[in-house]
This record gives sequence, C-alpha cells and structure tokens, in this order.
Amino acid sequence: MDTEKLVRIKTGVVKRTHKELLAYVKEEKDQRDRIELMKASGHDVHDIKQQQEVLNDTLNVLPDTMCRLQKAHEDLSDILLDAAVELGVPDEIPEETELTEQQSLILDARAALAAAEKVLPVE
Repeated sequence: MDTEKLVRIKTGVVKRTHKELLAYVKEEKDQRDRIELMKASGHDVHDIKQQQEVLNDTLNVLPDTMCRLQKAHEDLSDILLDAAVELGVPDEIPEETELTEQQSLILDARAALAAAEKVLPVE
C-alpha cells in the first residue's frame, strides 16, 4: 500500500480511537455524577439501578477502547519511522519552513501519537 495513504489511515485510526476513549471517560464521570445526584435527591431505587447499569456498560467498554488505542498507537509508531525516511521528512523541521504535504502528514501523525500517549498507561 502507498506509504502516504497508510500513514493517513493509521493516523485517522489513532485520532478516532483517542477521541472515542476521551468520550467514554467523560461519560463515566458524568454518569457517576448523575448517580450521586440521584441518590442525594432521593430518586427511586429502580431509577438509580438503571443508571448504575449504564455506568457499568461504560466501564466495560473502557478497557477495550484503551487496548484498541494502544494497538493503533503501536501500528502508527511502527510505520512512522520508515515513512518519514521514505518520504524524506527530517526529525526536526524549522518553524519558518513552508511545509510540504508529506511533512504536514508526518507532523500530523506525530501529533496524534503525542496526544494518545497522554492517556495511555506508561510501559
């Protein structure tokens, strides 16, 4: 497969999975807050139980999403080194340089990796 296309696809996977993970983390926090508010305001036990089930569903999805992000991160990291060399993109690009399409693609991939690393567990 064309290197540029592969980098573009893998970058998209990392960005999409990272965004999905952040949404689930936010949903977990919101759901926990909702349950606490319902308990404090004396809502029906059945309603609270329903919300607890929604929270449990979210908690079940989080580990899978984290694994998918880890895998996508590894895949992009693996191809990025070779792709940067193949496309002639140096490790450091001066800020005042007008970026080529290949340089922009590699920088975008590096930024996606850096964003994902902020939420991935340290190995």
